[in-house]
Amino acid sequence: PSLRVPGRQSSTELSSLLTSVKECVKGGRMTDALGLAEKVNKFNQQAMKHLETQTLNPFSDRFSRSPSPRPKFSKDEYGKPVAGSLTDQRGQKALIHISREILELCEVIHDMGRRRRDKDGDSYVVITFGELFHIYTKINDKVVGLLIAAKKKGFVYFEPEILFQRRDDDVLIALMKPFTEIRNIINRQLDASRSPTPGPAPPATAPSSDKGEQTLS
Repeated sequence: PSLRVPGRQSSTELSSLLTSVKECVKGGRMTDALGLAEKVNKFNQQAMKHLETQTLNPFSDRFSRSPSPRPKFSKDEYGKPVAGSLTDQRGQKALIHISREILELCEVIHDMGRRRRDKDGDSYVVITFGELFHIYTKINDKVVGLLIAAKKKGFVYFEPEILFQRRDDDVLIALMKPFTEIRNIINRQLDASRSPTPGPAPPATAPSSDKGEQTLS
């Protein structure tokens, strides 16, 4: 048997089907006519679908060189997941988790550090990296990564771009803002990220028993 590609013999087969439909209508066999009409419909859909796929196939003579339509994004939406999608929900959970860890790190520096005053009389809290590493690794083993994230947010400051245990034990780490101000900033950022945005409805989940998950304190 020969290979039949949908769309290549569509005109001949379609004419044959239409002729059969007309004969059924003339003969009063409406049930048969409706069945054939449904077949014609399905055949047309299959043929059109095949032709559409061939316009994207570079090896087909129906290939269209015009670029396929691209999704349009605003500057704020570029590189971000669709609002309300599962990816967006996972990102929100990750943001809350990391923000809680940064806040916890700043609290340890605030509680365990030493208060100093600069030449302008401003007070700030400092701690050496060695002391902080010894204390905080018992809480979290990602202390260096959290310090870098906190530095990018302007919460802490230290000279090297990255810190290494033993080599940088004497490097001073300064808390750049009062701890209460840092907590307020993080909570405002999380509140803004939780503001309702249009998008697909999230799937139903069981209520969490941790009531403090959504508010940092």
